[in-house]
Amino acid sequence: MPKRPRNHILETEARGAFSNLIEPTGWVVRAVDGIDYGIDDEVEVFEDDHATGIKFYVQSRGTDGDKAMTMELKTRQQNYFRELDLPVLLARYHSPTKRTFVKWFHRFDPYPRKTSQTIHFNTDEELSPETVQHLATEIKYIRAWSRGPLNWPIALRIESEGERTPRDLELIIFELVGKRGLVRTEGPDVLSINPVLNVTLTSDALRVHAATKSHTSHGDPGWSDELDNREVAALIVFGVAIVLSNLGHGYRAGPLFEASLSAQLFHPDLIEMAATHLVSGGRADCALRIGESWLREATTSAMLLPSFLLLHNVCSRLQREGIEELRLAAALLERFGAAQLRWDEDIHASASLLMAARLRFSLSEWQAADELFRRASDLDSSIASSGAGCAEMAGAAYEAGDYPRAAEMYAVAIDLVPDDMRLLTRRADSLMRQGALSEANSQFEDYFARVVSPETIWFLKHSAVQYLIMSGIKDVDRDSEAARRILEDQGDSESRAETVERCLSAVRLDPMNAAAWGELGRLDAAAGRYRHAAAPLSIAALADRRSEPWAMALTAAFRADLLDLARFLAQVCLHDYFGDEFHLFLLSARDAGDDVDSIIAFTEVIDIEGGRMRRGDRQPIPTPADD
Repeated sequence: MPKRPRNHILETEARGAFSNLIEPTGWVVRAVDGIDYGIDDEVEVFEDDHATGIKFYVQSRGTDGDKAMTMELKTRQQNYFRELDLPVLLARYHSPTKRTFVKWFHRFDPYPRKTSQTIHFNTDEELSPETVQHLATEIKYIRAWSRGPLNWPIALRIESEGERTPRDLELIIFELVGKRGLVRTEGPDVLSINPVLNVTLTSDALRVHAATKSHTSHGDPGWSDELDNREVAALIVFGVAIVLSNLGHGYRAGPLFEASLSAQLFHPDLIEMAATHLVSGGRADCALRIGESWLREATTSAMLLPSFLLLHNVCSRLQREGIEELRLAAALLERFGAAQLRWDEDIHASASLLMAARLRFSLSEWQAADELFRRASDLDSSIASSGAGCAEMAGAAYEAGDYPRAAEMYAVAIDLVPDDMRLLTRRADSLMRQGALSEANSQFEDYFARVVSPETIWFLKHSAVQYLIMSGIKDVDRDSEAARRILEDQGDSESRAETVERCLSAVRLDPMNAAAWGELGRLDAAAGRYRHAAAPLSIAALADRRSEPWAMALTAAFRADLLDLARFLAQVCLHDYFGDEFHLFLLSARDAGDDVDSIIAFTEVIDIEGGRMRRGDRQPIPTPADD
């Protein structure tokens, strides 16, 4: 007969021992099925046989060994516990002594590890009939902190070992934040169920905790003797901010971070932690104000570094929606760069300007981004000697309209990263727009020879280059200004032939001139020559990323029965450039012809075939087949 594994027996013993301690109180223990990562039971608290609505999860583990006072938790398991709606109680059962020890997971404050963490249980954490009620008190703490508006100001209860007295620290804390009505300090007689934060100072640690979250700040041995009272008070306020942020009160935590960092807590770990919490709590404005004040008060190069570190962490976490915050951050970084140059800190100045360039780029401020990339690379040659750096600089130059520089930088990037096929297409695109058609054609052919599944957009652009060459357009140094003047020089009674010649004269100077190709295409479309109109209108669309020229090109291709071209145009519009915006534009143009409904239906089919994976969407929109 197969023998039951000992670990299964221990698990049953552990859960049974826990239930035997809990159930005499009238509480209900229910087995939890279908939850991974070790949740075994759910406990519901009753008072006088009445349900309270208070519940928590339990993970029970048993052991025969001597290390009953430890439990190993994998990092992924910890992350899972943090996402649960109910708190988790960890129960450690020691089979030889029949004792059970418990610890709330939210009381555990680990330093991050890659794979796992060891939790240690104390002897005073043994579960007994006398200590079971403490679990209910803890849950009441959680409800007090997590439900409804937060009682404000926050009450602090401070306990301190050594020579620092709570009163000394309270006075400084009041100086930092009390006048803003953020916190008040209380003696040890504070009611325990109220939202109170407890602060404990020991010889080597500061611990601030509420019932639901805790944060411990460790320093070198003897750190509390090395810091003055103002620094310790600022650390206390910082710990309060961390706890509030963890409890979901990020908006309230923001001013506390700002107050604590105003005391110039320049430790890198604290700065990074503050940035993370401020951004996640929607208070990036506080972080930027802190950075600006540090910049304003800096009298040495060294004093700039904490501010830069703070901004670096904030900017790396800000989302695209934070437009004004990003713009302010970019301006501050530019000021950092200028200040660092005053102290001959070229590398630090370059780092500031490089980050500012990236922010300007994300804001579509192409000219400013291009200039900042140039300034950063002038200060630090390593930027232009890396493939990623060259690609960034080339992208900014491209968007700023400096196509020769973009093509040059992409060429350098290709030499550095020859296997990155995206660089080939981007250089080909830059060459096409600057007028180097022959070289662009060769670059596109190299791309198609090396890629198994080329992207549709590059097929369209390669076709455009080939059309330009076949039309007799020669390689030229692009002169968009001269082309614009030619286009504007239109007579009052210009003939069709004169219009064609005027537009062709413009494209000979600027091969990707959207206005010229658009006018040529519209002439043919108005005459019903849709097969002739499709190519010029497609080039106009590629040169002018707006819905209207793309819709005109798609319409011409569809009416000319050039369905492959129409399909390619629709795919790029729907999945690369516009998404739903393109559908809305087509719907608004229903009076443009009797076949517009057919064109809309055509694009809808292509959209469904592509899974409706719109640009910026994380998941495909469900199709009827999915239902």
